[in-house]
Amino acid sequence: MNSNRFSFEASRKLQGAIGLTLADPVAMAVALDPTIVTRQGKYFVDIEITSDLTRGMTVIDELDVLHKEPNITVVREIDIPRWKEILYSCLRK
Repeated sequence: MNSNRFSFEASRKLQGAIGLTLADPVAMAVALDPTIVTRQGKYFVDIEITSDLTRGMTVIDELDVLHKEPNITVVREIDIPRWKEILYSCLRK
């Protein structure tokens, strides 16, 4: 239970989430059924490799500050009830 408590607290503090953020299951669900995506956008995205403070951080140029061609589609929102259906269906198998 302590690991879940830590995860809930980290999600709340770091991301303002009211529950656990499950990036891998969401990505898999989008791969299985892209129609669960309800909001997305094309952005230039890069991985920071030079800074000691943010090394390895994924940087999304949402404001087009770099004026670079978008290279990634970023999923911003999904249909959560449908995502849960996919997740539970996979867990039952």
